[in-house]
Amino acid sequence: EITVVPRPHLDVSGPLTMCRNAVGTYVIVEQPGVTYEWFADGGKILSGQNTGQITVEWQRNGRIQVRALAQRPDGGYCAEDTIFNVAVAEKVKPELTFARSSLCAGDTITLKAAPGYRAYEWNTGERSAAIRVSTPGSYWVKAENTTGCSGISDTVRVVEYSKPRIGIEGPRVLCNGSQARLRGVDLIGDVVIWEWSTGHNGKELRVDRPGLYTLIAMTINGCRDTVEYLLKEQLAVSASAVSTPFGTV
Repeated sequence: EITVVPRPHLDVSGPLTMCRNAVGTYVIVEQPGVTYEWFADGGKILSGQNTGQITVEWQRNGRIQVRALAQRPDGGYCAEDTIFNVAVAEKVKPELTFARSSLCAGDTITLKAAPGYRAYEWNTGERSAAIRVSTPGSYWVKAENTTGCSGISDTVRVVEYSKPRIGIEGPRVLCNGSQARLRGVDLIGDVVIWEWSTGHNGKELRVDRPGLYTLIAMTINGCRDTVEYLLKEQLAVSASAVSTPFGTV
């Protein structure tokens, strides 16, 4: 009497692309009376050995091998094997770029994540590749590439500095042919750079013509304030002849 035992059928599903240290689940459509042996090269089987479902933590490129064993009446087994490769990628770490990591009160700066990822999520909740920041604090972004690997950028700490406040001292009118001295005044802040609209650098400016003058002041942290000063022209006084008993004056 000859008994024919059907060879077990292997139908395995599971991810073939993984990130390093990520855990993948692999499933077989189980058959009655069949046991399974799993082997993971490049990963560690965490659970499910000798069942139809295992979980594997991957460290490098490798492969999954599974053997299905259907027991025969004589104590032997009918076996079927299958092997498939798994590609393991490194975790991503998106790079952040920015012109500066400080801002002046009332201003904004832009933080940009490296391009090429399919999804972004900032700790602010925004999901664009770049965000505009107007408040101090810590910022980072989580990015996911086209293979599903994700990672978090370094943290950028944005600090805020106060803006200076300046004024200009000097005469409001300029007599014809004379000079006036205009002087920048540091009202609030610690100004280190003074720039006039004439191109002159320095706190004081001597002018010999009326007009609108602009002064820009900058602190050591790069914060600026701008003030304008209108210097008017003094019109000349005309003299007229006056007749008196003593003659014409």
